[in-house]
Amino acid sequence: SLKQHFDQMCNVLDSISCKFDFIGCSETWFTSDTDSTCFQVPGYTLVNENRTFSSGGGVALYVSLDYSFSLRNDLKIDSIENLWIETNDMIVGVIYKPPNFSNPEFLDKLERTLHKVFLSKKNFIFMGDTIINTLTKTSASKEYNQFITIRRIQSADL
Repeated sequence: SLKQHFDQMCNVLDSISCKFDFIGCSETWFTSDTDSTCFQVPGYTLVNENRTFSSGGGVALYVSLDYSFSLRNDLKIDSIENLWIETNDMIVGVIYKPPNFSNPEFLDKLERTLHKVFLSKKNFIFMGDTIINTLTKTSASKEYNQFITIRRIQSADL
């Protein structure tokens, strides 16, 4: 969770020479009582979406102060934690799909959201945790890899 590993994340960011434009975090474990000002990173604006129906989950996006942006709530996928922003030239989203959420339903909802993104004709980045291990040969990973390949989305499994 970001709450538990915030100092470690800051140490990693301090130890590398490059500065990221966007940093996405899943499973933040923030609640409505969390003081997000305690999780600020110099040079970034923090945007977060907390899980409301139970503990755990949640997503956050650190946006470099070099970017002005607006929230794109019209891109939100219901039933999973996600948030989307739009800058002058791109759309950025961060997603956390809980493990008990159906993979086919997730891919269907993601496809509808990405269709809206594609229609914007802007570059896009979406990141997060889909709880689909793309390095194994399961039906879920095969379906997800096909989803990514067909849409010519470049994927980086980190």
